Amino acid sequence: MTTTKRKSISRTARGVDAYFTDANEVQDQNSSIPVSNSTDIQTEAALERATFYIRVDQPTNLEELKLKLRRKGIKTDKSELVRMALDMLTSQDIDAIVNLLSEK
Repeated sequence: MTTTKRKSISRTARGVDAYFTDANEVQDQNSSIPVSNSTDIQTEAALERATFYIRVDQPTNLEELKLKLRRKGIKTDKSELVRMALDMLTSQDIDAIVNLLSEK
């Protein structure tokens, strides 16, 4: 079985075009047509890469949730689920969050 390595295009490799092209577009090396770099599950909102520490059981729980949703016909990824969880958390009453954190 032969695997081909995907060629990644860095933002710095595009020179001055990096400043004048949308962050979600990558200029194809062989044509002048901009190619969208976003997937169909991502929204139009800009995304920021972040690193957080989670418990050792949480990646497995997240993967299991993703698979359960897929079995119900809902295609998503773990990043989308984390974004949804953060949105749900930030929409909660602050006193409820304080109570949960105080129970630790």
